[in-house]
Amino acid sequence: MRPVIYNFGPFQVEVARRLLLRDGKPVQLSPKVFDTLLQLILRAGQVIAKEELLASVWPDAVVEENSLARNISTLRKALGESASDHHYVVTVPGRGYSFVASIHEVYPTNGSSRPDGPFNVEPATDFPLPTPVASSVPAKRSRWHPIIGWGVLLAAGGAAAVLTYSHRGNSVRAPFERTTTARLTSSGQALKAAISPDGRYIAYTKLVSGAQSLIVKRTTTLQDVEIVPGAPVRYVGLTFSPDSETIYYVIWQPGSNTSVLYRIPIMGGVPQKLKENLDSPVTLSPDGKSFAFVREASNQSTIVLVNQDSGTERKLMSRNLPQVLDYPAWSPDSRVIACTVYDSSTASTTANITQLIEVDVVDGRERSVSAKTFGFIRQIAWVGNKSGLIVSARSLESAVYHLWLLSYPGGAARKLTDGVDSQTGVSIPADSRQIVTVEEHRFAAIGRIDRGSSQNPEAVILEATGRSGPVWAPNGPILFEKEVNGLRSFWTVNADGTNPKQITLSGDNFDPSISSTGRLAWISDRSGTPAFWTMDMDGTNAAIVPNVAPGSNSKISPDGKSVVFTAPGRGHWPTLWLLELSSATVRELNDRFWEMPVVSPDGRSIAGFYQDHKLSTGNYPTSMAVIGIDGGQPSYLVPTPLSISYGAGIRWTPDGRELTYVSSGKDGDNVWSQPLSGGAPHQVTRLHGDTIFRFDWSWNGQQLVFSRGVQTHDVVSVRDSRE
Repeated sequence: MRPVIYNFGPFQVEVARRLLLRDGKPVQLSPKVFDTLLQLILRAGQVIAKEELLASVWPDAVVEENSLARNISTLRKALGESASDHHYVVTVPGRGYSFVASIHEVYPTNGSSRPDGPFNVEPATDFPLPTPVASSVPAKRSRWHPIIGWGVLLAAGGAAAVLTYSHRGNSVRAPFERTTTARLTSSGQALKAAISPDGRYIAYTKLVSGAQSLIVKRTTTLQDVEIVPGAPVRYVGLTFSPDSETIYYVIWQPGSNTSVLYRIPIMGGVPQKLKENLDSPVTLSPDGKSFAFVREASNQSTIVLVNQDSGTERKLMSRNLPQVLDYPAWSPDSRVIACTVYDSSTASTTANITQLIEVDVVDGRERSVSAKTFGFIRQIAWVGNKSGLIVSARSLESAVYHLWLLSYPGGAARKLTDGVDSQTGVSIPADSRQIVTVEEHRFAAIGRIDRGSSQNPEAVILEATGRSGPVWAPNGPILFEKEVNGLRSFWTVNADGTNPKQITLSGDNFDPSISSTGRLAWISDRSGTPAFWTMDMDGTNAAIVPNVAPGSNSKISPDGKSVVFTAPGRGHWPTLWLLELSSATVRELNDRFWEMPVVSPDGRSIAGFYQDHKLSTGNYPTSMAVIGIDGGQPSYLVPTPLSISYGAGIRWTPDGRELTYVSSGKDGDNVWSQPLSGGAPHQVTRLHGDTIFRFDWSWNGQQLVFSRGVQTHDVVSVRDSRE
């Protein structure tokens, strides 16, 4: 039985009347645009090829692809989407379109029940369910009438849901409406953090010279106790037991295709290995008898429940790729598990499309928690009385992670932190009076250094506010990114820091690269939609690459004829692609996982970070790889050290004989070089103390330019200061 009404956000689609309503008011759509919307909704969450949409919307006619493009553009305007903010309809490069918003379906009121949704439930014949915990929230949580759709609920009362919470009928100030922040560590080397349910302990991981350790401290004394020594591993997540006596941690080791779960007493001891093949942090049931995690297969992402006594596993629900589940969180009353879900095929230069859902622990049925769509979510935690969830997330418009509060069950979103510093991860004690997170602070400047003077950099720009570049142009100037009036713009400056000049005047601009002929290639939304652009270095002769959706990590070839980039392929993870600029055609070069590709100086090869299979939560590329410009299989692979900085990228030496990269050691970040002829890598710079964010070689190979500065990660407590 098909629904008669579809609700999403403030919109409602009435199928029989062929109407689109916004807050109850009709939105004018032509018949073909409505047909396009309906086809997207009927296959929400899936990528629909352009050919399929053309055949469905124009079944009896032969039309060109630009007719569909005009329909999509008109539809996005009707839905109120801006050029860089697509909450509903996203373009999947090289594949088609996808409707990504959560939909609430209304069925005919003839006594029929809704058919089963797209979940996969295994019978719980021998799996003991967690003991239900009485919630402190009254059964009647909301004044909203139960037949109101979530989209209408948010439009009509979202603000009220944010500003006040109801408990026993009395209005009280919203949680975390006023906050105070305290720094709990000062080393700048914390990565993951958690607070015990009783609020007495903080656990965090610390990175020193490529080795990560697990540390516990009492909140009253703040004295560090190392309970797991430093080792070349990566921690996926930390979780306290409900009684605050034990820490569960998931780690991934280099060369391994799976992560492992361990358990250790709060003040140390011998770690106990519990489980292999996990792809997320674990969450424990309130009675501590079970835990849940995400496991990924080649074509599926699944929430798995495990009984601690028997070791019995049960699959709670699954999503087929490209839908990916992550960061499960068991509710305080044990009845549901919340988790994130994102579409890996919609990965862009700035974000994935990520939302929050909940899954019933008994029958596996799922429900959207909020209509709010994020660029990505880095952990979630329930407020103790189940009146909301705290998430560490970034919006679709920003690369900075902040803390958000989502009301429950309404789903209204309120931002708790702001500013340029990121708050990554979230953990809450049982009394829900504070949030523990890891805050990142970054300050960068641009400097340059002669190859023969590896310790004495000279300043170029004293404050670098952008995250792209810097890039050295062949005729001498250095290109860098600077934020102006909230927009990312490109500037050039002489190597000695003189004559700064803005060369892009509109839109957001990022991922710059320059050919040997001085042609600049980058991604910009200056035309209203993100696209590949090229122009001369003086800002003239700008040209858009038509009908090609941009990917990520784009780099122009030295001859200026092509651009390599990463974009989701058929396997739903970022693969390697090449764009021919003259014909505006793209082709996939390799279907494995790639990051930060760059073309060799002779234009014959491509280097990048590589992994032979899809990344899971907590895993990273395992190698630097070299592949021919025409694709195929890598001709060169060398394992990457755990200390490598993937964000800084790879650069060929100008002679094409070595690959250079950034690695962190006890003295800070430095540039290292790996000869392609074999042998051990050697250190190029001998800088001290700071982080290198990006770097580039001058075209003659005699100088390096880099953005470098301070990047600290410390555990902080964001405390609710309600009286």
